[in-house]
Amino acid sequence: MDQKEKELFAQLLEKLDRAEQKARYYETLLKENGISFEFSPGKQPVNEPESKPEETREPVRSAPEPVYEPITRQHVTLFRSVFRGREEFYAKRTQYQTYTRPCWNRYAQNGLCRKQSESKFQCRNCDHQAFKQLTDETIISHLRGTREDGSDVIGIYPITRNNTCWFLVFDFDDKNHASVYENASHNEELTGKDTSFWKDVFALASICRQFSVPYLVERSRSGFGAHLWIFFDQELPCADARRFGNTLLTEGMKSVNVTSFRTYDRMMPMQDELSENQAGNLIALPLQGQALRKGNSAFVDDSGIAYPNQWAVLRNLKRYPKEQLYQRLKEWQNEDPYGECNTLFSDGDPTKLWDRDQTSLKLSDIEGEAEIVLANGIYVNKENLKPRFQNRIRRLALFRNPEYFKTRKRNQEISNLKNPYYIYCGRDIRNYIYLPRGCEESLFEAMNAGGITYHL
Repeated sequence: MDQKEKELFAQLLEKLDRAEQKARYYETLLKENGISFEFSPGKQPVNEPESKPEETREPVRSAPEPVYEPITRQHVTLFRSVFRGREEFYAKRTQYQTYTRPCWNRYAQNGLCRKQSESKFQCRNCDHQAFKQLTDETIISHLRGTREDGSDVIGIYPITRNNTCWFLVFDFDDKNHASVYENASHNEELTGKDTSFWKDVFALASICRQFSVPYLVERSRSGFGAHLWIFFDQELPCADARRFGNTLLTEGMKSVNVTSFRTYDRMMPMQDELSENQAGNLIALPLQGQALRKGNSAFVDDSGIAYPNQWAVLRNLKRYPKEQLYQRLKEWQNEDPYGECNTLFSDGDPTKLWDRDQTSLKLSDIEGEAEIVLANGIYVNKENLKPRFQNRIRRLALFRNPEYFKTRKRNQEISNLKNPYYIYCGRDIRNYIYLPRGCEESLFEAMNAGGITYHL
């Protein structure tokens, strides 16, 4: 295959990929609007559709009618028992779509708040901190959601004073950083809500089921992302909880084929421990009234459909026992097929991306030779590759975003929600894994180190 043929091959793959994504988008629109359809290429002319008998059409599953319970003190008690974190303060959304920690001195005319005269002053450096504690009334306002500007939305800081936590949250968000790795023309062809994050969410859900880890999936307030929650029956050191989360991803990718995981943004809590004046990262709480009435901020089933009674979900919540977590970690202790993955998902200096370990490839995970096409990018045929092998190749194009850490280090009070924690520069196109040409050296080094035979 000469260079011109390779370029033509790459262009055809791109067109096929775009056509498939457009077809999936239109199929989603039809399903969301309860329209039955049948795809029979080449059998019927477009202007003479043959209607299918009503009794033989497959029913389209629609969301059940939601059940709204009047918010009472019992609901607040249940809500507090599930979503537990730092007790000294909380986060509140402002009318400017940012979050802040409410403080008694913030707008008081007592001369104690320096932010009144210095807008860039950081609260963590203040000697007169008087943060407000989360009250039942504030939670009720969040659950009822009566303010149009969303200023009644609240969040909590998962890390307690003892550097422990009660849950893990995996954040998926495709809206904010799709443009990082996709060209403009590709984005213009896919209008409407981008629901591609569900594939990544349900891949992680599949991993959780594989290891019998109970979880809940929440559609975010915007509807453009999701959270996967894992609740513990006891509070755990954040370092242990995060180690469990990282290893869960690592071990799961041995058998679950994660085609991109590009919408995976971050895992919270994001730190093992905090210094005295740090608050850590906040997580916006679910079941916010205004968003819930639009079908968002809600827990969903494995089809992405919201449960009709959200409070029944919380009442029947399953928590992961502490003993089982440590037993699972013990089983995984001597198994580290992604030594480099643990480095990538852990803390350290994120700007030194070149220092991360190379991805190791196993000869037992491939049948025959690897087929690699070098064109406008690198195309690796995945038909004869096992899931673990495929996921390790994709790892070569996954990086932590230096801009996220620069913003966090520069000013904790600046919102970092627009910056993704990870950037994935590859994608799957039909039977091929696409990587940027910048990954060429790393790919061949990994192939040679693993004794993998390949042809170009």
